[in-house]
Amino acid sequence: MSWFDSFEELERASRISPHCEVAPGVVVVRRTFVFGALAAGAALLGACQSAPARLVQLDNDEHALEDFVHALRPRARELIASAAPDEERYLAHVARSLARLAPPKVGVDDIAAGNWDMTSRCRFPPIAVFEMRLAAGARLELHDHRDYNGVLSCARGSVRCGNYDIVGDIAAARALEKDESFEVLKLAEVTLRPGDVSTLSRSARNLHELEAGRDGAVLYDAFTYFDTKARSYNVALGAALANAPDHFEAHWQRA
Repeated sequence: MSWFDSFEELERASRISPHCEVAPGVVVVRRTFVFGALAAGAALLGACQSAPARLVQLDNDEHALEDFVHALRPRARELIASAAPDEERYLAHVARSLARLAPPKVGVDDIAAGNWDMTSRCRFPPIAVFEMRLAAGARLELHDHRDYNGVLSCARGSVRCGNYDIVGDIAAARALEKDESFEVLKLAEVTLRPGDVSTLSRSARNLHELEAGRDGAVLYDAFTYFDTKARSYNVALGAALANAPDHFEAHWQRA
C-alpha cells in the first residue's frame, strides 16, 4: 500500500529534505520521485512504498525537470482557472524557463533516418515535458493541439517549424467531418537551433509541422493541458487558394 493517498501528498513528499523519515521505517535518502518515469495516476501513487523500498535515484537533468515543473504548476493552475487566461504571457514565461535547461545527454544516432522518437520525461498534471528526438529528415505532419498549449525548445541539431492558424470560426472548423474542408493560414516558417523556442496557444499558431535538419534534432516539448481529454489531430494540407499563397485548403485526418 502507498504511504501517499493523493497527488498533493506525493508532490510534498518529493520536496522533503534527504534523510527525513516520512513514515515509520520509510526514510527518504534523496528526492526520489521521478515524474517522467510514471505516466498513470496509479503508478504515481505507488511510487513510494513501505520498507524495504526501491528508491529511484535522480540525475541532474531529472532534478532540473522536476524543479521546472514544481515552479511552473502554480502558474499553470492559475491560467487554467482564469476566466480570461493570458496564454501568451504564460507561454513567454515557460519559454524563458525551458530554454535555460541543460540539453539532454542524448543524440539521434540510434534512430533510423527519417524516423523520430518521443519520450515522456516529466509528467504531472496539468504539465507534461517530453523529449523528442528526430533523425535527419524526420517529419511530423501538420497537427492541431486541441485543448492544450505548448513550448518547443531546440536542444541539439536543427528543426524546421511551420505554424498555421485556422481561418474563421475555430470551433466550427474543429467540428467538421473528415471529408469537409476548412481554411488555414500559414503564419511563419523558421528553423530552430539550440536555444531557440517556438510557442503555440490553444487558438494561435496551434497547428504546426516539424522537419529535422541534416544532423537531426533533440527537442524539449512542454505542454499545459486545459482538459484531461486534450489531444492532437492530424491535418491534411491541400493546395494554396487562388490569389492567396499563404492560405490553404485543409481537412482532418480522423481515423
